Amino acid sequence: MYYFYQLKGSILVSNQEHPELHAISQQQASTAQQRIYWLVKRNPLRSHVCACIMEPWHLFLEEESLALLNKEIDLLPSQEEQLKNLEAEIPWILDRINSKHAYTLNTNHPRWKERLDDPLIKGSRINIAGLGDVGGTLLTGLRMQPIGKINSIGIFDLSRDKMNRWEQEANQIASMNYDQHPPVHMISENQLFDCDIFLFCIAKQIPELGTDVSDVRMAQLEANANIVKIYAQKARSAKFKGLFAVISDPVDQLCKIAYESSNYNEAGEIDLEGLFPEQVKGFGLGVMNARANYYAIKHENSRHYLKEGRAFGPHGAGLFILNSLINYNEKISSDLTQKTLTANLSVRKTGYKPFVAPALSSGCFSILAAITGEEQYSTTFMGGVYFGSRNWLQPFGPAWETYKLPKPVAETLQNTWRKLDQTK
Repeated sequence: MYYFYQLKGSILVSNQEHPELHAISQQQASTAQQRIYWLVKRNPLRSHVCACIMEPWHLFLEEESLALLNKEIDLLPSQEEQLKNLEAEIPWILDRINSKHAYTLNTNHPRWKERLDDPLIKGSRINIAGLGDVGGTLLTGLRMQPIGKINSIGIFDLSRDKMNRWEQEANQIASMNYDQHPPVHMISENQLFDCDIFLFCIAKQIPELGTDVSDVRMAQLEANANIVKIYAQKARSAKFKGLFAVISDPVDQLCKIAYESSNYNEAGEIDLEGLFPEQVKGFGLGVMNARANYYAIKHENSRHYLKEGRAFGPHGAGLFILNSLINYNEKISSDLTQKTLTANLSVRKTGYKPFVAPALSSGCFSILAAITGEEQYSTTFMGGVYFGSRNWLQPFGPAWETYKLPKPVAETLQNTWRKLDQTK
């Protein structure tokens, strides 16, 4: 049996009764123009509060996991029966799913009602924290965009000299149409979250050139983790409702730390009063896809990656480059993965730190795509883990591609997901 409700002008559907909500008829629900929210009860620490439904069987998951990337899975008999009943009794909801106008809404989260019809990105005011190599280059790329795509850019750094420098430099980047670029202005620490999108670009420790470090990104974890916790708590205090975007390394692990630490109160207790899991997003996979393309086009047997390939996983160890969704080749995929993983080390051998491509491919281009709802590579929340894949932001929640992956690929990604889940 299905139940239909209306709340704040939104249409809610559930296979469980909610007597506290205002009931409506199926006819009213099916003919309403509003998007549909399917009510679920899942672990609030390991599930989205609100996310786009990509496949019908997602409705009947008891918990979220990396399986969200699958087009289909082996359902339990009870879930199979639920899916058949759904198709028979309320087939109109499948149209909403196919058009990406249906979302899950987790009523186990104490603040689930806040997510009703509340866009993840409400505008295009961007604030950047950290004006090092990556932050400054990212700022350069964003300043070059036409106003409208981005309305303003606030900049913050603990160094007043860096802020003064970049306020002048950035505002002097212009075409003949000077006023058609987003203005750049310095902000104070208490203005950091007066924006629609907050970009965390602070890096406490980046190994110097010549340092014998095999994984440069993970070498930054401990130092950057302590900093992102501070800024996540600031977002909590500001009751920030926009997108908290992590650019600093290691991106995926810092996303998880930011989300979790924002939800602790002063007594060290989890109260879920901080960031929603879908509010946090990591931008590191875009450059890995760009690097994979760079190497793929050099050889005839891998040029198909540009149209057929995909990148998955973290911005670092655990990355997986799939050569083709159509014709998977283990050797080509392995070669592309290894070359992509070590691309930053190759640049470091030239005597320079590799920050330009990450700042623009993972940062600028991917953030612009997220703002406009276009597909991009970035990290999204999946069952308590932030995991990279090709995705996009629907107005009210994340959406991602789903796949029929070869079994070895699925197992590799699952192992990576487990390792990320163990990150503290």
